[in-house]
Amino acid sequence: MTQTPRRILITIAVLLLLLLLALILGVFTLESKWARGVVEQQLSERLEGRDVVIGSHSIDWGWPPVIRAQDITIANPPWASHDSMLVLDEVTITPQMGALMRGKLGLRKIDLQRLQVHLARREDGSSNWAPLMPESSAEEPTLLPQILTIKEGLLTYQDALLDTSITLDFNTTVDSAGDRQLVVSAEGYWQDRPLQFQTSGAAPLQIFDDDATYPLELEGQLGDLQLAFSGVAQDPLQPRNLSGTLTASAPASADIAGLLGRPDLRVPEFTLQGLIARDGQRWTLKEIDLQVADNHLTGELMRQGGKTPRYEARLRVDQLDLNRWDVVEYLNDKNDKNDKNGKQAEGVQEIPLAEGLAEQLAALRGFRGFQGKLDLSVEQLNYADETLSNVELQGSLNNNRIEIQQLQAVQGDGSVRLSGEVDFADKAVQGRIDVRFEQWHLGQALAAFGHGSLGTLQGDLQAHFVDGVLTLRNSTLAYDAPAQELSVELNADIAYISSTDAPGVHVEGSGMRFGEPFRFDLLMGPLLDMTAPAKSYPIKGTLASRDSHLKVDGTVTGPLQLVAVDAQFTLEGPNPARINKLTQLSLPSLPPYRIEGRLRWQDDILRLTNFTGGFGESDLAGDLRLRPGDRPKIWATLHSRNLNYDDLRLLWGSPPDIGPGEVASSRQERMARERAQSGRFFPDTSWSLDGLNRMDAVVNFSADHVNAKGLPLQELALELELHNGRLTLLPLQFGLGGGTVKSAIRIDTQQSQVSGMLDASARGVNLKPLLRVNFPDVASDSAGVLGGKVDLSFSGLSMADFMAGADGQVELAMSGGHLDMLAVEVLGMDAGEALVAYLAKADQVPIRCAYLRFESVQGQASLEQLFIDTDDSNFTGGGTIDLRTERIDVEMESHSKDMGFFSGNSPVQLTGTLGQPVVSMTSPELLARGVVSVIGLIVAPPLVILPWLNPGLGEGKGAGCGQVLEEYRTR
Repeated sequence: MTQTPRRILITIAVLLLLLLLALILGVFTLESKWARGVVEQQLSERLEGRDVVIGSHSIDWGWPPVIRAQDITIANPPWASHDSMLVLDEVTITPQMGALMRGKLGLRKIDLQRLQVHLARREDGSSNWAPLMPESSAEEPTLLPQILTIKEGLLTYQDALLDTSITLDFNTTVDSAGDRQLVVSAEGYWQDRPLQFQTSGAAPLQIFDDDATYPLELEGQLGDLQLAFSGVAQDPLQPRNLSGTLTASAPASADIAGLLGRPDLRVPEFTLQGLIARDGQRWTLKEIDLQVADNHLTGELMRQGGKTPRYEARLRVDQLDLNRWDVVEYLNDKNDKNDKNGKQAEGVQEIPLAEGLAEQLAALRGFRGFQGKLDLSVEQLNYADETLSNVELQGSLNNNRIEIQQLQAVQGDGSVRLSGEVDFADKAVQGRIDVRFEQWHLGQALAAFGHGSLGTLQGDLQAHFVDGVLTLRNSTLAYDAPAQELSVELNADIAYISSTDAPGVHVEGSGMRFGEPFRFDLLMGPLLDMTAPAKSYPIKGTLASRDSHLKVDGTVTGPLQLVAVDAQFTLEGPNPARINKLTQLSLPSLPPYRIEGRLRWQDDILRLTNFTGGFGESDLAGDLRLRPGDRPKIWATLHSRNLNYDDLRLLWGSPPDIGPGEVASSRQERMARERAQSGRFFPDTSWSLDGLNRMDAVVNFSADHVNAKGLPLQELALELELHNGRLTLLPLQFGLGGGTVKSAIRIDTQQSQVSGMLDASARGVNLKPLLRVNFPDVASDSAGVLGGKVDLSFSGLSMADFMAGADGQVELAMSGGHLDMLAVEVLGMDAGEALVAYLAKADQVPIRCAYLRFESVQGQASLEQLFIDTDDSNFTGGGTIDLRTERIDVEMESHSKDMGFFSGNSPVQLTGTLGQPVVSMTSPELLARGVVSVIGLIVAPPLVILPWLNPGLGEGKGAGCGQVLEEYRTR
C-alpha cells in the first residue's frame, strides 16, 4: 500500500471521532432527528457527497451520562465492491465529566459493536479513503478515550494496484490478570499467494501512544513462507523503535524467488533466525543463523536510512551450493538468445557489450548518494560440476564509486585475484581494474555456460577506464587451450593511433594453433567506449604464420565481442594450403599467391569482397564469404582472365608438365618410371578425406583463357558444391581443341569409402593441337576429330579402388587421323609401334573413322565394340581388361580391302598389364599357314606363297563407319 498502516488507521480514527463528536454535540444540543440530519450533512460534505446515515441516537442520563447511536453507515463510491465504507451497529460513548466540568471535551470510554470498515484502491491509485486523509498533522486524533473496546471488528482491504485482498478480524479481550489486549487475525491473498497472520498486543489505545512500549507477538504465513516475530515496539503501526526475535522458514516447494521478483530461481528449504531491531532510521539484523539445505550462513545486515541510505553486510558461509538454487539454469536461460537451429530467437535483440554496460552503469547512477559495504566469505562454492574455495569479496559503493578491495577465488591449483575502483558518477567513467590469473582454467569455470573447451590463463591484466574509454596498460597474458590446440602469449599496452583519437591498445604476441606457429602485431582503438557504444575503432596491423601474411587497415566495432570489422586487406603467402591446419579450412594447394581487397566481419560471417590478385602466373578476382565454426562454409564467386594450367598442378600433386620440346619417347620413359615405382598404372595412394568432411563450400569459377603448354583450352566454367561430405561439380565444362567438354561429377565421402559418379561428354575435339604438345612429329601430318561419352560409378579410397569397382560405359568415336598416332598415344611408344607393324602395311595408316565402346561391371571392362576403318583395311577387335589386376586380354584383327601378299588376317593379341602392355601375333591360324607353306615348298616350291596370299575381301568386314558413327550419335 502506498499509505502506511498507521495513516490508514488514523484516517479511520478521524472518521469515528468526527462522528462521535458530532453525536455528542447533537445530543447535548438537541436530542432530535434534526440534529442527526445536521451531523449527516456535514460528514457527507467531507466525503464528497457520499450518503451518511445515523439510524438513531439516545442518551442515558446518569453520572456520567452514556450516549448511544445505532445503525451508522457511510456509503462507498460507486466503483467499490462494497456498498458501504463503514457499518457500525452501535457505539457507546462515556465522556469524562471532570473535563467537561472544566469546559473541556474528554472521553472516558468508547465501546464499538460490530464495526465493519471496507477500504479499496483502484489500479490508477485512487482510493475510497482519500477524502478523509488528514490535511495536516493537526487533524491527527489527539482526543482519544481512556478505554477503547471493540467487539466483532472487521476490516477488509482490496488493492487492485498490488493485486491484494485481505480480511482482518479484530477484538478486544481481557486476560486472566485483567489486562486488555487487542487480538487481530487476518487472511486473504497477495499477488496470488495466500496470506494469513495472527497478532496480539496490549490494549488498542496503546497503538497510538508514541511513548509506550507495545509488546507484540506475530505469526503469519505468505504462501508457504512462515514468519514470526516476538518483541516490543514503540508505535507498532509505524515502529520507529523495535526489537525482538525474527524467525522465518519455508519448504523447498515454496515460491520464495517469486516474492523476490526472480521466479526462475529456486530457493531451497531454509530456516532463518536472528535479532531484528530498529532505532529510528537504522535497521539491523544481527546474529543471523540461516540454514539453507546443507549450507550454513551467519553474519549481520544493516540499513541506515535518510537522504544517503547506507547498507552493510558481513556474511560468512561454510558451503554454498548454487545447484540447489538453479542459478546456472537461470543464467543460461536468461542469456540464451538462440533457437534450436542456432539462430537468434525471434523478437530477441542481442545487446552489445558496450551498450549493456552503459545501461547497467546508468541504472547504478540512479543510486546517486547510495552507500554500501559488503564483506562476504565463502569457504566452498559449488555450481554445476565446478568447486571454488576461499571465495572472498570485500567491496563498497560510495557516491557512484565502486571500490573492490579484494575479490579472490581458488580453483584447485589455480586462483584469480581482482581489485580496483570505478567511478561512474559522470558519463565519462574513470577507474582501473587489476586482475592476477594463476593457472585459472576458464573452461572449468565456464563449463556450465557452454564454454568448457576454453583453456587456462596466466598473467596480469590491468584494465583502465579513461574518460569512459577502456584500454589496457602493461598487461601480459598467456593462454593455453589444449582442447583447441591453441596457445597464445601477448603483451598489451596503451597506445594512440593518432593525436586526436582516444587511447587505444597495442597488442603483440605469438602462439601455436594445431601445431602451426602464428604471430600478430595490432594497433587498435579503445576496447570499449562507454560514451559511444556503437562507435567503430581503428585497427591496423599484421597477422602472420610462417611465410603467410595478412595485413589489415580499417575499423572494428566492439573489439571485446568482435561485433564487426571493415578493413582493406592484403593476404599473401607461398601456398594457401599451408594455412589450412591453422585455420581449419580446406584451401587448395596453389603456387605463391597474393590478393587484396575489402575484408568485412559481421553477423559471424567473414567477407572478402572485390578482391584482386593471383597465384603463380594466373590472375584471380571475385568475392568470398566464410562462415567459421565447427563446420566452416565458404561461398565464392571467382574469375580468372588468364589461368595457367601449371599453377593448378599442386591441386592433385602432379609433377611438372613436359615442355613443348620434349619428344614422345621421353614422355613415355617418364610415365614408365612413375608406374614402375608404384607397380600399378592407376595410383593406389589413399586419399585424405579430412578436407571434404571438415567444411562445406559453394564455388562458382570461370576462366576466359587457360594456358596449358599449348593445349587449346578456353572458357572454363565450374559450379562446385560441397555439403556434409558430398561433392558435386555440375557442370564442369571447358572448350578444348575447337570442341566442348561437359561433365558432371558427384562424390560422396560420408561412408567409410568414397563413392561417386562421372557423367562426361566431348564433342568436336580436334586431336591435332592436343598432340602437338608432346607428340609434334605424330601430330604434324594430321589428327582426327574426337568425341566421347563417359558414364561411370565408382567407390573406394584411391584411384586404383575407383577403377577396380567401376560400373558403367565409355565410348569414343573419331574421324580422320592416323593409326600409328592412335596406337602410340594409347599403348605407349614400344607397344604402339609393334601393333602397327603387325596390323598395317605402312608406317602411317590414315583412318577414315574409329569407334570404341567399353562396358564395365565391378571393374571387369569388356571391349564390346572396336572398329577402325582405314584406306586399305578394316580393323575389328574385342576382349576384356580386369581393372582390379590391370590385366589386358584383347584381340585385334586386320581385314585387308585389296589382294596382296603377306597381309594375312591373323588376330593380334594385346596382353600384359596396363602399365606394360605386350603385343604378339602367335595364333593357330598363323601356325597352320606356316605348315601349309612348308608342304608347298616340298611338293612344288612356287606354292610356298599360296597360304600368304590375301584375296582382298576385307571391305565388308566390321560394322562400317556409317553404322558405328550413327550408333554413337544415338546412344
